[in-house]
Amino acid sequence: ELAHSYSYCANEQGKFIEFKDYAFANLDNLTPEILTGIAKKIEIDQNKLQTCLDKKDWQLYFNKNTSLAKLLGIQEVPTTFINNLQIKNPQSAEEWESILNL
Repeated sequence: ELAHSYSYCANEQGKFIEFKDYAFANLDNLTPEILTGIAKKIEIDQNKLQTCLDKKDWQLYFNKNTSLAKLLGIQEVPTTFINNLQIKNPQSAEEWESILNL
């Protein structure tokens, strides 16, 4: 949940992509210290970050997305839909070509 809050707040500063890249690289170790380090590394304004974390707007966003994911039956991220049907995520370019009829 803490990583979600940081990513939401990083997005507010236009730094979501950079944050996401570092967060996924540290997926097994997203401690508060690691998350703070990532935020500093990508030059997120620390005062704005703390204000965002304290406001907890991220929590409403997180709860809405969690509810939507449950409604749609999403169990993993990323999830792919084609013609309103959830498909197993392709693991190779060849699988994508087959699914997309390329």
